[in-house]
Amino acid sequence: MTIRLSRQATAAAAAIVAVFASLALAPAGYATVIAPGGSISVYSDFAPANFGAVVADTGVQPVTGLDNLNNVTFQGFFRQIVVTDTVTGFLDFLYQVQTTNGPDSIGRVTTNNYAAFVTDVGISTGAADLIAPIGATKYAPASWDRGVSGSTVGMQFAPVSDINAPNESFVLVIKTNAPNFTAGSTSIIDGGIDSVSSFAPAPVPEPGCAGLLLVLGGGLLVARRARVVPSLG
Repeated sequence: MTIRLSRQATAAAAAIVAVFASLALAPAGYATVIAPGGSISVYSDFAPANFGAVVADTGVQPVTGLDNLNNVTFQGFFRQIVVTDTVTGFLDFLYQVQTTNGPDSIGRVTTNNYAAFVTDVGISTGAADLIAPIGATKYAPASWDRGVSGSTVGMQFAPVSDINAPNESFVLVIKTNAPNFTAGSTSIIDGGIDSVSSFAPAPVPEPGCAGLLLVLGGGLLVARRARVVPSLG
């Protein structure tokens, strides 16, 4: 029996294979890596000294959660910066969220475009706040999780450690093996949701596409060589 996969299924499978391959090659500098489809509740507290030069910054953005009836469920702020890791040389993505008004607390944060990259997650209790603090308590995720495709990384606060008003999270850290960044998005969730623009690892070519490029490149090189053969006339 012959099984044929759709183009979408083939691409998804290739992305998952690439993630597992990157996990196998992850240097020792990565401590709490989440595989696609996995979750963890014990994770690292990264030293601020690991965070080098800032290469991107969303600035402080207001967030407002809205439910299905367009009711405001929370208000607060979000900020993300991207830094070069002083240990691995790749990019770290740092987040912080804050709740200023209820009635609900922030229970979950998700961010995307992490497929085909190592995701080593945790917090940094010693890092400077990305947003000016307003409360006496900082919150850490009860757990981290990752979608089956590897693209979405989630920070689950509820029900153990919801970020109630007026308080904020610790600095939340996703260490990667990405050398570049691109546009992404982050969702802040409780009974409602708000999505904000952020940064994410830059996508890499799918293995099939990379192979095709090599074939095409080889063909062009052969063709070019054929053209430069001197004339015998």
